[in-house]
Amino acid sequence: MAVKKRKRGPSLDEKYLGPEPIFTPESEFTSSAWTKAAHWYNYFYKSKDYMPTTYQFATDYCGFNKKKLSILKRLPAWRFMKVNKPIKLLYRGWQYDEEYINEIKSFIDEMYKLGLKEKKVEEQIKVVKEAEEAVEMARKDMIKKQHDVEKMKTHRKEWEKEMRALEVHQEGIETDELGTSMHTSKKHKQ
Repeated sequence: MAVKKRKRGPSLDEKYLGPEPIFTPESEFTSSAWTKAAHWYNYFYKSKDYMPTTYQFATDYCGFNKKKLSILKRLPAWRFMKVNKPIKLLYRGWQYDEEYINEIKSFIDEMYKLGLKEKKVEEQIKVVKEAEEAVEMARKDMIKKQHDVEKMKTHRKEWEKEMRALEVHQEGIETDELGTSMHTSKKHKQ
């Protein structure tokens, strides 16, 4: 005889908070209903979980193309916390007035501008990094050249000593030759 598995009931979270909220035109659009729905998303969603819906809003309502969306995607999810829940509830059927939707659009546009600035900052960081590397290479080159100059100074002193010794030796040889020739000439005169 096969044992029947029990069907699992809803979790405690689902019992307390209920299923994911969805609104129809017949729903009550009160502040308490909005708060209850916002609490549900607060509990089950992290800030990054809202982002696909936020990007969809940017495409549908703000007219963003893939290029503009890529700039928005550079920004961290926490930057959109102000509008994530309202956008999610809008897509779940909540009805906002046109003025509030325009506020959300303007916020998304501000985030786009911020994304452009961050892109410029990233480019400037790359340029600064390249300049720092060039400065480091120049510093290493300067240290090497200073080392070479020190070697030349040290070797110059040694070279000058050797040259003096060679001059003294040459003078000694010349003096010996002069002395020898004078001695030879005196000997021949005698």
